[in-house]
Amino acid sequence: MDKNIELLKLVSRAKQLAQMNDFSNEAILANERILALDPNDVDACNRIARCYINSGRIDDAERLYQSVLQLDQADSMAQSIARRGIQEVAQVRSGNSGVRADGLGGSSQQSAATRSVGLSPALVRALRGDAKTPSEMVEALLHIEAQLRPGDRTWIRKIDETAAEFSAHPGYTPRQEEVIEDIYRRYCS
Repeated sequence: MDKNIELLKLVSRAKQLAQMNDFSNEAILANERILALDPNDVDACNRIARCYINSGRIDDAERLYQSVLQLDQADSMAQSIARRGIQEVAQVRSGNSGVRADGLGGSSQQSAATRSVGLSPALVRALRGDAKTPSEMVEALLHIEAQLRPGDRTWIRKIDETAAEFSAHPGYTPRQEEVIEDIYRRYCS
């Protein structure tokens, strides 16, 4: 596929995801691919930084917002978004926002950032460390997949794919449940 056509399709998809307040791994990957094709795309940097804030990767978000300020020397909308993003990062770090540094709501109520992503109550509960089933644990881990160590990410993906392939026998094996619980405790407890 022609690089320009691919770039146009990726930008269109990334904008669509942002408009839907979808800051998932798909959004991160789409915008990272845009940056691979056009390293100076400040809008992609801002979109990834938003994804990072929502997933608790505060340092990464700040780094990207700072890069926007360096890449875009004009007083543009991208710079304005980056400056607001840096202010939000500071609020998250100081605990003055509805988002904890780990990306989850700071109170027992669902945070504004979590609501904006449109997460189900079960997923919010699972992300807070209160999953009730291995399926909820897997869903939470897939939601924060970008934060997982490569080995953990591989295990969770394989377990999820295996479960999907064998839908005639739903559920996980006892060994799979052990692995899921171990990885889940590592990231969501």
